[in-house]
Amino acid sequence: MLDRDTWLRSQRGWIPIEGRVLSEVMASTSTTIADEHGDYDDWIEVADVGTSSIDPAGLSLADHMDGTEPFLFPAATLDPGEDGASS
Repeated sequence: MLDRDTWLRSQRGWIPIEGRVLSEVMASTSTTIADEHGDYDDWIEVADVGTSSIDPAGLSLADHMDGTEPFLFPAATLDPGEDGASS
């Protein structure tokens, strides 16, 4: 049986990034947090668990490997111990 890190590294397109963690994921919601238009978007929270500041600009996240456009992270600075949500 593969451990989690070995399995993740074997997946197409997986590139581990030291110090970054998806700390929360909200997918397919219809009741949790509405945006300014009343829509219930999927969202994630990324935490900086490393020892230096990070800027996720240029990174992307996809929930399908079917060619659908991935979410591109905006430019932002997360300091160690800080987290930020994105939708």
